[in-house]
Amino acid sequence: MSAIAIQLANLSIQVVNLAIYSRLLPPSDFGIIALSTSFSALILIFKDLGCSAAVIQREDLKEATRRTAFTLNMGVSLALMAVSIVLAPIAARVLGEPRLTPVIIVSALFIPVTAAGAIHSALLRREMAIATDRMIALVSIVVGSVIGIVLAIATNIGYWALVAQTATAGFTQTLLLWRASEWQPRMTRKLEDAGSILGYGLPLTGTELIFFLNRRLDDLLIGWRWGTTDLGFYSRAYSILMLPQSLISGPVTGAIVPALSRLQSDPAAWRDLLLSSVRFVSWMHFAIAALIIANAQQIVALLLGPEWGRSVHILQTLGLSMFARGIMNQNPWIYLSLAQTQRMLNWQILSLPIFLIGMISGLQYGPEGVALGFGAAHLLIAFPSVYFAAAKSPVVGTGVLATLAPSAIVGAIAVAVSLAISTSREQNDLTFVSLALHLSVTMAVMTAGFLVVLVASPRLRQSISQILTIFRTEQSLR
Repeated sequence: MSAIAIQLANLSIQVVNLAIYSRLLPPSDFGIIALSTSFSALILIFKDLGCSAAVIQREDLKEATRRTAFTLNMGVSLALMAVSIVLAPIAARVLGEPRLTPVIIVSALFIPVTAAGAIHSALLRREMAIATDRMIALVSIVVGSVIGIVLAIATNIGYWALVAQTATAGFTQTLLLWRASEWQPRMTRKLEDAGSILGYGLPLTGTELIFFLNRRLDDLLIGWRWGTTDLGFYSRAYSILMLPQSLISGPVTGAIVPALSRLQSDPAAWRDLLLSSVRFVSWMHFAIAALIIANAQQIVALLLGPEWGRSVHILQTLGLSMFARGIMNQNPWIYLSLAQTQRMLNWQILSLPIFLIGMISGLQYGPEGVALGFGAAHLLIAFPSVYFAAAKSPVVGTGVLATLAPSAIVGAIAVAVSLAISTSREQNDLTFVSLALHLSVTMAVMTAGFLVVLVASPRLRQSISQILTIFRTEQSLR
């Protein structure tokens, strides 16, 4: 089973989860979990210290380096568990939600459990056994989902069913990773190569911290200012946005970064592969963004239910940020494959004020205002971020943008045509047939544009062939 097929199955399961949970639990329950997840995400930024990424990036990986990375991982995770437990009541008091305390504490107990499998997962990805890694994640999600949904249906424990799902999935994933990897982990006192690992990983950790402020701060701001119910509407809309995004960031990114890392000493080959990846991924990304922006009303009604109508405008506005992300997809590939994590951190620091201003400015208008500020910030930094990432790489920013242009233009046209047609149709028709008709219009425009470019551009055909070859290679190595 290929990595993409596995990710499609993963996506399907997440869609089912989204639809079932949204009909079983109220928005406030999702708000509590969103606040808890945001707090945990802040703590978990430091769980790995970039050790997994360092393991993947190394051209030559020694056994001592593996043991050092595993030891650092476990030591830090135990410390973070203790910190989370101590800070839980403080976080609950600051955010004005006393129910957060036990949720954070229980979640903290599983930090070392998930950390124990991080290096194993990195080794599988390094060896291009991406399908195996993704299959393990898929099975874990299935097991966790079954437990969580059964608890949500059979009991009245509410948001604790979501906590149980996450904990079960994390434990299952670590167990399966240990069984799948041939490497036998051992703790070490010598910590050989620790300086080199942390030299690569700490800037990456700093980048993740800044990214947290860019991404998770919106949840904390909404929960603090407007409460868990409003945050629930926002978090469900964002969950829909991230479902198709996982299809891109999962198997594609997981295959591209290791492949680019192995071409560091061949700038021409590295550049060709990067631009081929951009061509391939951009069509998927802008098609998904167009589908979400143009069909938000139907998507929310069918996935979440009619009582989640407030999430429609939030999702549509967040779609702007996804469109902007399509311009920036390749930036982390450049930084990670060329070991430029410090530059990645520098850019996150430079762009942070724009995100903060956008989200805080929109906070007074509720979740909708925060979504608008978030999307506007993405649009403002998109083009400068490409030039910054490309500045010290074998590729130039103008070349990247030119490669992206056809798919971005077709995506914008698809949105315009779809919205123009939808305004002339019955807006209250939220059946599956209506959704299918709306989606088909958007996809028809995207497909037509893709076929025109495919016929006119030999480079696009070559790019598709090259990326598919990478996935076939990964499959053969699985």
